Amino acid sequence: MAMEEKESRSAASGASPDSSPTTMVNGGPSASATKSRGQRSTPAALLSVDEAFGLCKILFSKMSAANDVISSGSGGAYGENRASSVRALLDIARDKYCLTQNSVFLDVGSGRGVPSFVASAYTQRGASLGVEIDENAATLSQKNLVQLLEAMQQRQVESGIDPYEHAPPLHCGFLHADACDLESFDPATHVYSFDFAMPAFMIARFVKLFNSSHTAFIYMSFRKDLVSVHGLRGCLMESLQLSMAGSGEKHLCYIYGKGAKSSTSAIKPTNTKYSVPYRLPRRSRREDRT
Repeated sequence: MAMEEKESRSAASGASPDSSPTTMVNGGPSASATKSRGQRSTPAALLSVDEAFGLCKILFSKMSAANDVISSGSGGAYGENRASSVRALLDIARDKYCLTQNSVFLDVGSGRGVPSFVASAYTQRGASLGVEIDENAATLSQKNLVQLLEAMQQRQVESGIDPYEHAPPLHCGFLHADACDLESFDPATHVYSFDFAMPAFMIARFVKLFNSSHTAFIYMSFRKDLVSVHGLRGCLMESLQLSMAGSGEKHLCYIYGKGAKSSTSAIKPTNTKYSVPYRLPRRSRREDRT
């Protein structure tokens, strides 16, 4: 399966993928508030990162209250980094490594979706995506996504904005799948993976996908050996210590830049023309005749 076909196209268009009950994506009002087929709602004004993150924090407090537990799986130990730690990491990515509102963030092994939700505050014109192999975790991320969308719609209503007319600036989606089956990381620009407990064959596969990607140029990993052992074509730029939610356990996150020859190299997108296409669902000929 290709990341571009399965995930980003739906995240940008606001349409759920056909016949895929385990995938949830959106860039517009929820199913209960959609307009009739063929009509397009215009995007709402972008929120500041602080505003968008504030809505995410409301969601995270509900997630903590629900106390949903994700057990360990074949893809490695499950756990989540604190939202504040992820935000500190993404602030660095924004300030130094070209993370913009047009970027496409991909979390490989996205769990309940916390990093993707935080990243959605930075990529309101692009997309924030997640791939998760564990069915329980993937289902929770999709439920959490609905809650975040509803919170954004409520904020619009309180601000006098009609969510029917102006789609919330949330382009976020999750895919329940084995990320090793992906054929490409495109159109992701920034890849993140909480991979310190993942088996080596998975790490090797993800590095291969990163190396071959036409769009991905930043890889945020919890492994220090992606260049020396797994052959990542780039350089380790810097690291940041992140804290896990609940336990407070700390791990270093390493930021790699594709094509960089040293940690002082300037980092630029490998493809400056990348974009997420906005496509409306195509109407059938029968519908056109009616």
